Amino acid sequence: EEPEKAQALLDSYVKCGAPSRQPHGLIMRPDVTTVMHAHGCNLRYLPYVWAQLANLARPCVAHYLEVEMIARAAKALLWDSLRRATDQTERRTACINFFLGLLQRDGEHAEQFWAESLGPAIASTFGVHSPFDMARIDPFLVHSRVAELTGVE
Repeated sequence: EEPEKAQALLDSYVKCGAPSRQPHGLIMRPDVTTVMHAHGCNLRYLPYVWAQLANLARPCVAHYLEVEMIARAAKALLWDSLRRATDQTERRTACINFFLGLLQRDGEHAEQFWAESLGPAIASTFGVHSPFDMARIDPFLVHSRVAELTGVE
């Protein structure tokens, strides 16, 4: 019932005839890092904040926290693979494989990347062992946040 109210409220702000983008497709400004630090909360507490979200706020906020956790774990993976690369060609290949695995919704490469690399990285970094519902998370948001954190686009 509450997600429908949130969607109705969002739809009420759209004054043109175009359909609204879902709340999960909007880039959050200021970002999660800035908001948490402004409230004196270190990002190591991000999974606790995510787990304790009120039901009313969850549909509008949870995906931003999930994107932040994904992006931070992904950044560490990318840096690790770039450190292991020995030349420019290997670095380029590492970036291509990384972003293909991260941003594809399905396929063997994406499933392997999430199951063997990113999923375990999120679990070890944040202690979150349940998978995120990636159908709700806009790949553009993930790409934007990873690009901000890494400088790699």
